[in-house]
Amino acid sequence: METFGLIGVWAYLVAATVAEVIVFYAFPASTLVNTSIGVLAASKAVLIVLYFMHLKYEPRSIQILIIPPAFLVVVLVLTMVFSLPH
Repeated sequence: METFGLIGVWAYLVAATVAEVIVFYAFPASTLVNTSIGVLAASKAVLIVLYFMHLKYEPRSIQILIIPPAFLVVVLVLTMVFSLPH
């Protein structure tokens, strides 16, 4: 793994975390704030899986095996969220 890639990933993780904190404290709670924090958190999770769990260097067939469980997790989380009382 090249050093520039690791430093770039680390810099993005730090920047995304700072952005999440700023968005959380600077804006009143809303759907847009929650969505933006969720998107930033999901992008950080993908980067961690790709680089630090070395999925980026695996064959394409193994990478595709990750898609169905990830889709199932998204469906289950959305089902949970929409089943909560408003």
